Amino acid sequence: MDEQGELKRLIVDLRSNDPERQRRALRILAEVRCREAVPALIDLLTHRRRAMRTLAVHALRRAGDKTAIPALIDRLNDRSEVVRCAVAHALAKLGGDEVFNALTVLLGDPSVTVRCEAAKALGALASVQAIPELLEALSCDSCADVRAAAAEALGQIGSNDALDGLIEALLYDSDLVRLAAARALGKINDSKSILALVQALNTDSSPLWHAAAEALWEMDIPAMPFVLQALLDADARQRRAALKAVLWLSVEHDEDALAGREDIYWADFGSWLN
Repeated sequence: MDEQGELKRLIVDLRSNDPERQRRALRILAEVRCREAVPALIDLLTHRRRAMRTLAVHALRRAGDKTAIPALIDRLNDRSEVVRCAVAHALAKLGGDEVFNALTVLLGDPSVTVRCEAAKALGALASVQAIPELLEALSCDSCADVRAAAAEALGQIGSNDALDGLIEALLYDSDLVRLAAARALGKINDSKSILALVQALNTDSSPLWHAAAEALWEMDIPAMPFVLQALLDADARQRRAALKAVLWLSVEHDEDALAGREDIYWADFGSWLN
């Protein structure tokens, strides 16, 4: 059977009363692009089984047909958080104004997992329209995972309109959120965040330190005067952090060359640092 014949058979199987045939067809269609199957896939969005509804959403995302958007938005009230997450992912792929509005509403979902997925989906849309809602999630959501997802999304959008909120998160939130905020600030690459990133170097969290240093490295020359000033800070910990940043910014940024060279940061400067 040729490819078109196989696709037609799969569409017939979607409408079958045999659950196994339906499931097999859904799994295949979730991996290929088949717009002809969209009407049958939309019908399966109300299937009584969660797994079938989820597969139908994935197949609609793969099909890439915007005519499915209204039906997908209707499933944002699905009783399963797995389905709602899949819908958020699909809507981000399809895009459009109505998608944006639906995803911002999803930021208030009772499920932490769904709120995280909504934030990531808004980041994937890369629309500055989402900045106010994402900033609110960054500052107000009770879950650090959601706040981190909001910070990550703001970095994807890449607008300096998010700077103040990201800087506040970098300075005052939990390490998970601070890490995401540092990475986001590195992507936005605005010199207004340099002082906060230098301050963030003074941390016992290695991932956070590296994210802040990486962001400063992206800014390169504009960041160096602020890092050098921190070398004179009264706080020895800040001087240590600044020295590490100077070395990071001064040498060629080559992870392979620096691998295993912990001594480059400490051995020759121990007495000065104290």
